Amino acid sequence: MAYPRRFRTYKVRNNASANCKIWEAARATTAAPTFFKRIAIGETGQIREQFIDAGIKCNNPSKVVMEEARLLFGDDRPVDSLVSIGTGHPGTIGLSEPDGFQKILPTKLIDVLKKIATDCESTADDLARRFASLSDLYFRYNVTHGAGRISLEEWKKMGDVQSHTYAYLHELQVSKSIDALVKLLCAFKFASSSSGRCITTADICMS
Repeated sequence: MAYPRRFRTYKVRNNASANCKIWEAARATTAAPTFFKRIAIGETGQIREQFIDAGIKCNNPSKVVMEEARLLFGDDRPVDSLVSIGTGHPGTIGLSEPDGFQKILPTKLIDVLKKIATDCESTADDLARRFASLSDLYFRYNVTHGAGRISLEEWKKMGDVQSHTYAYLHELQVSKSIDALVKLLCAFKFASSSSGRCITTADICMS
């Protein structure tokens, strides 16, 4: 769990992973324990490994992606922007009266789920402080109300997730931030030359 596996669409010299298909990577990152089965991935002639969702330990992979960029481009290559997309703010982390679903979950699993939410926001806060003095470099988008409280078994509430997301995107500060990001990305795309890189990461990662 301390070393989430990095599935890539490009070749690297060190710590290369299996060259899996996109659907296999998607299955791995959605293989949440108690909800979906793990998946075996391996290239022809190699032993197939079992993978589950790295959200158990690395639900916000921003720092992992930054380390990957450093390994690829070196320490002297500047980054133009880091974009982090969350899966919904969990609100205040605490213990509440368990509902019917939580009563059938093992106590250890509940503790793990609590740590996931805490780790995710802790990583986001660390990066926000790290880049506080650098404008238009770190962009974090995470629906602040409602979406983070809808769990995996509540898939019928996707309409609620959409509504919360729509409302979040129309908040003034969020809208202004997105405009700034779009302007930055367009400038980067059409520049004749650039030494920087844009990194995008979501609160999902394979392990």
